[in-house]
Amino acid sequence: MKPISTRQLQRIIVETAQAADIAKRVGPHTLRHSFATHLLEP
Repeated sequence: MKPISTRQLQRIIVETAQAADIAKRVGPHTLRHSFATHLLEP
């Protein structure tokens, strides 16, 4: 299996955000911060 490229990941995230009606700009970095914040929650 070949790893996905950075561009493919970006496209997947943007398309998923659009499908979820998320109006804000979303990218891999946003997901990283969201996950890190989630880990801090009790």
